[in-house]
Amino acid sequence: MLNQQKKLMLTLFVLLFITGCASTITSVPYKENSGKEEIDGVPYVLPKGLVPIQVFADSNGIGVTIEPARSVIDYESGKLVARLRTSPFSKEDIKVAADPATGFLKTITSNSETQVLAILEEGAKSAARLALQSGRATSLAQKVVVMNDTFDPLSSTDVTRINNGVNAAIQRAAHAFRSASGRSLSTKKVVLTVLRVDGTSFPTKRAVVDTSRCIVGICVRTRTSLRVELEIDEKPFALFASKIINIPSREVVAVPIPSTILADQDIAVTITNGILEKYDIKRDSELLTVAKIPGAIVSGIVTGLTEGFAAEKSIIDAQKNVASSEEALAEARKSRNEAVESLDEVSVDLQNTPDSISSKTSYEAQTLTVYPFSETLTNAIRQVMNPKNNEPQVTNSNRPGEEELVD
Repeated sequence: MLNQQKKLMLTLFVLLFITGCASTITSVPYKENSGKEEIDGVPYVLPKGLVPIQVFADSNGIGVTIEPARSVIDYESGKLVARLRTSPFSKEDIKVAADPATGFLKTITSNSETQVLAILEEGAKSAARLALQSGRATSLAQKVVVMNDTFDPLSSTDVTRINNGVNAAIQRAAHAFRSASGRSLSTKKVVLTVLRVDGTSFPTKRAVVDTSRCIVGICVRTRTSLRVELEIDEKPFALFASKIINIPSREVVAVPIPSTILADQDIAVTITNGILEKYDIKRDSELLTVAKIPGAIVSGIVTGLTEGFAAEKSIIDAQKNVASSEEALAEARKSRNEAVESLDEVSVDLQNTPDSISSKTSYEAQTLTVYPFSETLTNAIRQVMNPKNNEPQVTNSNRPGEEELVD
């Protein structure tokens, strides 16, 4: 039995060697390319999530709005380059592309006699985002924007910064509100906290990103869900608003893209805005017995994909209608074991999208209105409160229909 295992390992080593370490695509840091991305490969970046937050004043008082998270470029992770390795055993036509607007991986296709690879990404839907912003601007036109910012919920420094900014904006707006309306607002400190979905504490500290593992394929992130709460700073804390946000995980998953000989193989990796959604492997098991040797590679792929799930708190949060991390890991291991035995099919669905959060609800921002001073705000708020008695004020604005004040 031991000799048989040694022979298998030796055969596997030779197979890996002659197929270029069994990887069709390899990712390296962009700096190694010296700017020759068109020759050496296609550059791509990893996403991170930013949460838009707004402090505004209207006829009811001072409000805080939290919007759905947006995926942006994670500059700390740096830029990677996807390079292609062709196999000497088959004719391959490989094309790699990244979305020019976002830099996230968009498509990778490989057509050969022995392998078909497809990596798909919907990309940034700029038109849809503009339409969404225009819709929000119409419904929220009768207000004065005091603060318009974004923050990284995985960064403790950024969470502290946004807390200070929100409270400064509330105090500033309350002074002007009192001058414009004659109504006194009782202000208290507002505390923004980032928690896990189940309400337990979440360590808001970005992990060190190790992209060295991406040399065997591509690097992606999965999706994780967090809860953002707004509270009044008094004992006991009074909860005013809570919102679930979906963002790219801080962990990076290395997804190998293997070459194959002696077997027909289909690989499908679904990526949306740089976030891994699903990983599928299908292999023809009716070929020669030797073709079962790459089964070890199949096992290694799925194991590598799910390594990050074994942590005490998985990057996939347990919540209603979403598989817990333990269940996801168990399912992945089960699929891996079945693949090694039959080599028919491996399918790992990360189940990132919570079914309990509808598309409509996810775009309805939670608004906290409190009744908690700058002369520049006073006139703007007075005009919003009395639109018939005042001419519209023209100010700088990020969004159509909103009056944003800049001191």
